[in-house]
Amino acid sequence: MVRLGLEGDVFTGKVKDNSPAGATPGSDLSGLNLMANAGVMVGPADVGLMVVYGSGQDPEKGRFRTDPTSKAKVNVNSLSPNFVLGNILLYNGRDTDREGSAPNFNGAGILAVKASAGFKNMPMGLPGGDVAVIWARTNEDQILGFDSTTGAPVLNTKHDIGVEIDLNFHHRFDENLMLNVGFGYLFAGDAARVIQPNAAGGTITPAAVAAGRSDNVFQAAAGLAYTF
Repeated sequence: MVRLGLEGDVFTGKVKDNSPAGATPGSDLSGLNLMANAGVMVGPADVGLMVVYGSGQDPEKGRFRTDPTSKAKVNVNSLSPNFVLGNILLYNGRDTDREGSAPNFNGAGILAVKASAGFKNMPMGLPGGDVAVIWARTNEDQILGFDSTTGAPVLNTKHDIGVEIDLNFHHRFDENLMLNVGFGYLFAGDAARVIQPNAAGGTITPAAVAAGRSDNVFQAAAGLAYTF
């Protein structure tokens, strides 16, 4: 049996300017999310494929905008509550377990493809687990700040977020108690560069962006879940 899933979310609205002098025109909220997934049982293994898209915000209309009188365009849209893409990318366990995760990478949106395989519905007392590989990129240039000399926005025009590899393990001891252990490693691309501001005034310049480095990320987590 093949399992298919599709979700689309559109969010739009306006934020009223509350500044005393009305110096800024507020913000336009706009976001489009798409998620499609398919799964099939291959023997005892559950094999799946997922594609996630989240719109970014226009670099000239983000919170760093050249013209302060123009409306900011912000994407605050989220996928279904408790949506998690991987152990690192779009992982909401660090912040909340209720509000879901916005498919956005530093305001530049995201396009991700995830392939996974595992043993998820094991009988009581038998361990299970899964492995996943995720490729991701941004949809927009990232605005990192403004050049203190020219006033022009400083962009990271690289879009490769990288490739993440996840390994998860779970064991249900009884009907109430379950152990979960997860590992994730992100081979970071240029879109995930760590930018160090220039020494003079702590500003970000194109030279600082060019000198930025992409640090790989490792995460490990473990937890016990007890259901009453």
